[in-house]
Amino acid sequence: MSYTLTTNYNLKKIDYDTEENTWGDLINQNWDETDIQLANALNSRVGLIELRLSIPSYAIECDGRTIDKSTNPEYTSLVDYLRGIGATFQGATSDQAIVPDFRGRFARGVNLSGVNSAPSSNIGDYQQDEFQGHYHNKSWTNANPISSSGAGGPLALPAGTGYPGVDVNILAPSTDGTNGIPRVGSETRPKSISIYYCIVFK
Repeated sequence: MSYTLTTNYNLKKIDYDTEENTWGDLINQNWDETDIQLANALNSRVGLIELRLSIPSYAIECDGRTIDKSTNPEYTSLVDYLRGIGATFQGATSDQAIVPDFRGRFARGVNLSGVNSAPSSNIGDYQQDEFQGHYHNKSWTNANPISSSGAGGPLALPAGTGYPGVDVNILAPSTDGTNGIPRVGSETRPKSISIYYCIVFK
């Protein structure tokens, strides 16, 4: 049995006689329409970010790679989508785009106005990890206390054999006896589980 294929998803259309409005003609028309609707629906998914335990065949990992539609035509829709967002994702040529890099990073709601947190200027901006600015309280005791001449006045050393030097040091975090040993590392982060960030290309 001979057949032809639809344009986008190779749905099989059985060959029939040339007379119009036969069952075969109507069924093939339905397959053509189905093919078009499938293409429209799936193309609207291009650019979606998905969280996955493995990378599906219709997506690539968000790893900061440069993709080129002239050498990989299957990425054409994604290249056009990313380049349309702005300079952050545009590659060196009009055929290239840069995939977002989520490796070891968290997604965060865009904040162009600066409400609730520091502002970001563009979709896809990267922000380094930070710790909120703060001070530490300090206290010490000494057998020969320092006296002051009053608010804003100079400090006076006690009379006698001299004033021993006082060293004040901020040491590494230690347990408060209630909440366990502090976990210290090279970044400030919440609890997390590793997962793939993927972007749909077809």
